[in-house]
Amino acid sequence: MANKKFKPCLPILFLLLSFCFFSCGDDAPAGGEEPEQPVAQLTDVSLSQTLNGQQAHQLATLDEELTLTSTLSFNEKKINWSSPALELTISNLLPIERENIIVTSEGTALTSVEITTENNTLKVALVKTNGSYDYLKAKTIAVTLKAKLKAGITEDELSGLNYSGLTFQSIFYGDAPDKNIKSNATTLVSVVNPDVLYNVKGDPNNSLYPYKLNVVYFVPSDRQPNPGYRKRISTILLKHQLFTCKWMKHWGYEEKSFGLPLDENGMINIVAVNGREPLSAYTYADGAGKMRPEIDSWYTTNNLARHSEHTLVITATPGGSVDVPFFGTGKTCYAYDYPEMAYENMQIDPITGSTIKGGAGITNNSIGGMLHELGHALNQPHVGAGYSQRYDPAFGIALMGSGNQTWGKAPTFFHHASAATLNNCQIASKTEKTFYETISAQLKISSVAIQGNRCTVKGNFTATTDVTDVIVRFYNADEQFLGGGHGYTSIAFVVKPAGNTFELTNAPIEELRVNSYTNYHIGVTILMNNGTAKSASLPYTYSLVNNNGYTLESDDLVNNGDWTVETSHPLPEDAAISNAPGSLVDGDLSTCLSMVKPGKTYGGISVESSANVWAIIDFKAETEFSQIILTNRNFQEYLNAKAVSFYGSNDGKTFTPVKVNVELPDPKENIIVLETKAKCRYLKMTFDRWDDSQGSTMQFAELGLKN
Repeated sequence: MANKKFKPCLPILFLLLSFCFFSCGDDAPAGGEEPEQPVAQLTDVSLSQTLNGQQAHQLATLDEELTLTSTLSFNEKKINWSSPALELTISNLLPIERENIIVTSEGTALTSVEITTENNTLKVALVKTNGSYDYLKAKTIAVTLKAKLKAGITEDELSGLNYSGLTFQSIFYGDAPDKNIKSNATTLVSVVNPDVLYNVKGDPNNSLYPYKLNVVYFVPSDRQPNPGYRKRISTILLKHQLFTCKWMKHWGYEEKSFGLPLDENGMINIVAVNGREPLSAYTYADGAGKMRPEIDSWYTTNNLARHSEHTLVITATPGGSVDVPFFGTGKTCYAYDYPEMAYENMQIDPITGSTIKGGAGITNNSIGGMLHELGHALNQPHVGAGYSQRYDPAFGIALMGSGNQTWGKAPTFFHHASAATLNNCQIASKTEKTFYETISAQLKISSVAIQGNRCTVKGNFTATTDVTDVIVRFYNADEQFLGGGHGYTSIAFVVKPAGNTFELTNAPIEELRVNSYTNYHIGVTILMNNGTAKSASLPYTYSLVNNNGYTLESDDLVNNGDWTVETSHPLPEDAAISNAPGSLVDGDLSTCLSMVKPGKTYGGISVESSANVWAIIDFKAETEFSQIILTNRNFQEYLNAKAVSFYGSNDGKTFTPVKVNVELPDPKENIIVLETKAKCRYLKMTFDRWDDSQGSTMQFAELGLKN
């Protein structure tokens, strides 16, 4: 077959030309439709976050300002998301404030955003401008939040922050937060000492006290410090400063308390001492004797300086019934600590009387006991409440009486006598000077006058330094005047001296009815400005009676103050009791006659075992009497004579028996009743029997006669 040329028809040629035209039209430089732009995905957005310019930041102070910045960087792709937004959830420890949030684009404030803060979550929603998000192309958006830790952050919250830190995670999404998201995080850690949160304030003038209390926390070898002991003990003592300030002002003294060594956070600088032995080794009976050298060694080894002569030692215990030192001795006192011993756990606030925990609060005497013993370490003896105070809710029980049992549970007050004593204490002074140096002082109670239901006590004194106050006490006749476990119920009145005399005028005798006993002795203490004191006590018994009103009736004792005493042997020096022959008859129970026992040596005085020991009292005139009253020093029973004999004379040479081989069974006072009245100028007392097992002396505070 012959070849034929193909001749396309015109319709087909038109279609081919048309196809070529439209296929080439996409590449036409002008005059046609624009190509479709690529759309941004989340991978096209970068998200970064910093905290104070770093990926992680360490908080050093509570008031440090934190700057949290989240940065979004967009490329040039088209954004077709329906609701792009950045969200950042912040811990409640950092409150969000709307005015502290700034959104910028390339350093310029961005207004096309909606900012909301709800439940401490920050949301920044990006808003279209002119119907699109084109303004975001190739831009960097920064969301900056400034914040500080919340006010009133608790110790537990700060401790948690220190332990775990905080992580701030921001997320970016285009449509909804439950779909695809972009995220980044930064971390805040803290090294802030929780002690900075401590905000309990005590005496506002604490810095003015040059001397401060030494506070020691004693930790036996098998114990660990109880949790929070510094905070708990600091609060108890700082609150006690305020309690003391209140009552010092009430009694007319400067509104002050006592110095405490505080750190930069206002807590007490407590010296923690690690004991060498287990808790069981430091008993009430002998634990203090073991603790003292260990504490002294700790101070020396660690080159620590003491703040004053006054020290509080607190033993770490598990609580409950513990056998540890709990008392005051000299200028040191001992107490214990256990985990629940906290001011906020008391039933009532001793300062205001307001309820803290009510019946659910502490029921033991741990806090009140510690503050009571601290009073002893600050020179304060026991003293009780008078009748009117006891039943007045503004007063109640004296802290230095049985207030150790009522502190934080019932009304408890700081007695006038305690305030007068504290006023001269070293750590209550705002002036640096010498304290507690030996002072030469004499004190005499010259008269006691009973006028119905009133009592007036007068006396005089001499002292080589200023006397600031005089305390007159009515105390249980069966007790010792001051010291030991005596005086809890003594009734005291404070007066100012006039020159070298004092006078308690018209003291209401009814105040004594608060006690169940009726026999009283009267004692007086002068307080000197160097913190020392001098006391005297009458040997006479005053009986409280109610004859249409309360009054006192006294013994009919014979002693005009002129009596003298001669002893068989020289006396050992003992300044604490003013040991002298005349101390036996000076009408003062605070002075004593102390004679060395046969076969013993004491204070440089030796007495042969075969020697007769005696004392002869010269009444200066022939005196008739039916009773002899012998009062022991009332200190240690082994210092008491067990038996004596009495002989009378008118010439001081020839003596005849008055009563011999007299047993003295009472450790405090023995009344020897004569079968017939005796009449003589001289009375000889021989020491017939004594305690051979211990002690080197025999001591009497007073010998009196009753007609």
